[in-house]
Amino acid sequence: DRQLDALEFINYCKVLEIDPCKILESVKKP
Repeated sequence: DRQLDALEFINYCKVLEIDPCKILESVKKP
């Protein structure tokens, strides 16, 4: 299973302009 890199995930969300991604970003912090 390929896991999205943190930056990839954030960039993907920015491209889609999804607000919930900001929440996910905080949750995904190592």
